[in-house]
Amino acid sequence: MTIKISSGFPGGNILIRGVNGNRIELSPDLRDSSAMWFYWYFEAEFDAPGEYEFHFDSSAIGTRGPAISTDGGQTWLWGGGKLEDSEGFRYLHDGKMKKVRFCMGIPYLQEDWQRLGLPVAELCRSRRGRSVELFTHGAGPHKYFFSARHHCCEMAANYVIEGVIEAARRDSRPDFTLFIVPFADKDGVENGDQGKNRKPHDHGRDYSDEPIYPEVRAIMELILREQPEVIVDLHCPWLRGGATNETIYIVGVEPYDAQKRLERFSALLEPESKKGNGIHFFESDNVPFGSLWNTRENYTQGKTVSKWAIGLPWKPLSASLEIPYANASDQTLTPELWRTFGQALWRAARKYTDQ
Repeated sequence: MTIKISSGFPGGNILIRGVNGNRIELSPDLRDSSAMWFYWYFEAEFDAPGEYEFHFDSSAIGTRGPAISTDGGQTWLWGGGKLEDSEGFRYLHDGKMKKVRFCMGIPYLQEDWQRLGLPVAELCRSRRGRSVELFTHGAGPHKYFFSARHHCCEMAANYVIEGVIEAARRDSRPDFTLFIVPFADKDGVENGDQGKNRKPHDHGRDYSDEPIYPEVRAIMELILREQPEVIVDLHCPWLRGGATNETIYIVGVEPYDAQKRLERFSALLEPESKKGNGIHFFESDNVPFGSLWNTRENYTQGKTVSKWAIGLPWKPLSASLEIPYANASDQTLTPELWRTFGQALWRAARKYTDQ
């Protein structure tokens, strides 16, 4: 058995530590990250059918194993058998497709966004000269802002964004304007970076008087100019386990009045999420400020967009939501379920401004 591993495509990320027959030793490529993180995405080219084992030297496999694509990243399914005695997975190659892609989650890249066929403007140019998309819909007085990928590996958030867009485009009331930045770290998304803990700080900690990333500067200018009533920033948590990594939740804040706005929004989102067969959100899963990881010490590098927006004079709802990579409790997550939750998120945002 021989195998060829590559990551030379948009979003690709892997380090090869060794190949010994059907056993492949791998690591996530941390590049300019200051701490260990878990994002990886690679393609394997097989010369023969058989069972192959992929071993990692750090946390790298979620609760549903790897996401697998046999059509070059167009469609994905959870699969592969998790290894019992080490961090990794086994894959039984049937010999039908020579090239198979594997990822720690279900990727979302510029090509996925472009398949939507949406009219977009340019928010700004990234550090490497890429066009950073800004989607705008409507021209009414109630304004809503959504963003994703401040940490570029957190791709499940984009499927939620798609659901927000679907619901907003079906919204028959002409009294709103929706702004969406789908890729707040555009270079990181396409380059396949971790994004989290980027040196000297990442996009998610850049909201200051002098932001170093052009996307952040442009988002701040947009928010200050348009003054949205609702600001929602979407993230993904740690890979698996623990008290907060396999549920959808809202990150609690201070001061008191900003937290009360989050609680009012949570009370609207919970029943909306339970309509149909989507992902259920429970207000009781929210992480209050001062508990678990959500402490002042976690923000010493700088403010997030939601924490920065809390201090704006028109007092918007400013919410940061965490969307799990693979499962919400015992429910296996898929693009369809993430989109359904995005639709609920839009309905709750509209009800918030109706009150």
